[in-house]
Amino acid sequence: MNDRYSQRDANEEKYMFQVTVVTGEYCKGNEEMVAAPWKTDESGEYIQPMQQYDSVVDNVNNPAMYLSLMTMLH
Repeated sequence: MNDRYSQRDANEEKYMFQVTVVTGEYCKGNEEMVAAPWKTDESGEYIQPMQQYDSVVDNVNNPAMYLSLMTMLH
């Protein structure tokens, strides 16, 4: 953990939430994403019917950060 994650309160204590999250299928994300990307097949064509990834990660092979982004609801 990074010591700069949270500020100290009046009692000089810091707090952090620990949660369990279902990540589903994920792909590599970037800081500009506001929605998870659409899934594609090996040729780059969109999978039909259109499906989005459930979350994005910083590194697909060894994720340390998972982000659940806004999804398009049908």
